[in-house]
Amino acid sequence: MNNGTIKDIAAKSGVSISTVSRVINDNYPVSPEIRARVLEVMEMVHYKPNSIARSLRNRKSQMIGLIVADLANLFFMQMAKGIEQAVSPYGFNIIIASSDGDVQKERRILAALLNERPAALIITSYDNNGSQLQEFMDVGIPVVMADRYIRGFECDVVCAVNFQTAYELTNYLLNKGHRDIAIANVLLSISSGIDRYEGFLKALSEKELKPVSKWVSSGSFNQQESYKWVKETFSAPSPPTALICANNIMTIGALLAFKDLGLKIPDDVSVVSMGEIPLHALIDPQITYSQQDGFKMGECAGQMAVERIQKGMSQKYMKKEISSAILEYNSVRQI
Repeated sequence: MNNGTIKDIAAKSGVSISTVSRVINDNYPVSPEIRARVLEVMEMVHYKPNSIARSLRNRKSQMIGLIVADLANLFFMQMAKGIEQAVSPYGFNIIIASSDGDVQKERRILAALLNERPAALIITSYDNNGSQLQEFMDVGIPVVMADRYIRGFECDVVCAVNFQTAYELTNYLLNKGHRDIAIANVLLSISSGIDRYEGFLKALSEKELKPVSKWVSSGSFNQQESYKWVKETFSAPSPPTALICANNIMTIGALLAFKDLGLKIPDDVSVVSMGEIPLHALIDPQITYSQQDGFKMGECAGQMAVERIQKGMSQKYMKKEISSAILEYNSVRQI
């Protein structure tokens, strides 16, 4: 007779996989009724705990795994520095990998990292499926999501106030008289992309405006795709008067497109950016942007990871949001 799996137990018990994991590991409060139901189903399906997973829980590590979306991005470089500063006083080292925005590559990295049994995992995930992250939690490895989160997946989270920042940047343009506004957005499959787009929509709706579909990019984190979309959008008849770039990589692509189109900022087009462009001081005119403190976010993520390692998985999960200030320069003209 085949032994049942955690997934089988969850389905037959009518609870989530994470709840079954909590009963098995006894690492988080579960009501007596649910615990009794899960234990009954475990016996019914002849569940036997995985000996490999159990041995993983008993091993110790001073390594914290960090998976970022793009290690070449200044924001993630700053985040890594912040994490390292937060965890090194406690004797932890970080090992860094970049998914390069590739979900399959991220999954391969996670599979390899799980075998190394890190003390904790900090991740800026492209994947909106939390099943692999749950495998870390199931063997007692804390997970901290930084910069973005997966809706419905429970873990510690630190992120920017993406909705509010996009809302404020859009209002900034609206208050300058702009009504024809485009947005080079990041992926709508991840929380930061959704939150930023919803902030953009909220600001428009308060002025009784609606987005023009052709002025909303399909979303990416890719400089080349941003360049291509911006060039097509602003070379068309009656282009927008302003552009919101939803991260610094999108802004770089946009600036290169405007250069090739011969468009001057802000005379021909106004631009604002979520996040600082590398070597910002060398750009003329400098771009108005929302300050995203990668170092502070990393420091917070590192502190969360250390605290979770020290206190265990039974503590309530935390969510912290890092505020952003808008730094005004000369990239927007008054209409």
